[in-house]
Amino acid sequence: MECLVAGIVEILSREGIREWSLGEAPFMLLMEHNKEELNFMEKLTVSAGAWSKYAYNFEGLYRFKNKFAPEWRPVMLCTDTQPTPLMLAELSEAMGFTGLLINESIARMTQWLMPI
Repeated sequence: MECLVAGIVEILSREGIREWSLGEAPFMLLMEHNKEELNFMEKLTVSAGAWSKYAYNFEGLYRFKNKFAPEWRPVMLCTDTQPTPLMLAELSEAMGFTGLLINESIARMTQWLMPI
């Protein structure tokens, strides 16, 4: 995988691209680097990340992306309304996280019910 990413970066560099993002590693910075007390929604988000680690290994994603020495920057959710669990669920669906979680949960149940 590292070779694939390195090849992509090489091609983009030849094309004049100077910066390329591998995206974020959700949950990671909240879990490791936050020194402030978390509010309810932040705690809910961190709990959801920890609970669903079997389907979305954010720590592995972070380690992989960190090999490329990225500049990690916080990503904030800004809204004109009070964040709610429903908003978190809607964001989860829009990002494809819910589908991933459902698919991985079904796969785990299938393996559990019908072991090979």
